[in-house]
Amino acid sequence: FIHAIELDPEGWRPLVEADPQEAGGLLTPMLLYGTEEGWNELKENPALADRHQDFADAIDPCVIGIRDYWLPQRKAASTFRRETEKVGRNDPCPCGSGKKYKKCCGSGEKLH
Repeated sequence: FIHAIELDPEGWRPLVEADPQEAGGLLTPMLLYGTEEGWNELKENPALADRHQDFADAIDPCVIGIRDYWLPQRKAASTFRRETEKVGRNDPCPCGSGKKYKKCCGSGEKLH
């Protein structure tokens, strides 16, 4: 997660700057265990060190929460649209040979 944030800080900004009571706290375990600053904070702050197991146990639910946070913002996969109509096997070949497509360019033997 830390590498993803470093690769695209603008993309992650909404979650990073979110209200900690809402979604902002989802990154807390990752920031504590995934950065040198986080490890130093765990070592230097006895209150955080006492909650080590709580933070470790929170990783899985936070990962699911991060996925749930971004899920509504994902773009639906667009349907592929052809620029031209699909040529049927028995239609005249679009190359202009006058042959059926399956006997010309659609046979796989002939490449233009």
